[in-house]
Amino acid sequence: MAIGTRALAIAAIAVVALVAAPPPAFAHNPLTGSDPEDGASVEQAPDQVELSFLAAVDANNAEFDVTGPDGSSVLAGSAEVDDKSVPAT
Repeated sequence: MAIGTRALAIAAIAVVALVAAPPPAFAHNPLTGSDPEDGASVEQAPDQVELSFLAAVDANNAEFDVTGPDGSSVLAGSAEVDDKSVPAT
């Protein structure tokens, strides 16, 4: 096999390996929005808060808590996973 042919074969194998490799897995599902919005100040506590995520939320591997200004939990009801969003009361 000539040097040029060997180099071409190695390059082709490298390209196939790069294209065939699976994409990296993400360890976290990024938050894309919330209601009230992040950093918002509200006069009184809302009846519900909602978190929106980039991908569907796995209810078996998710934990949520809503906290007040002093850091204590104010989640009176429950957080229900609804595909990519999590409304909590």
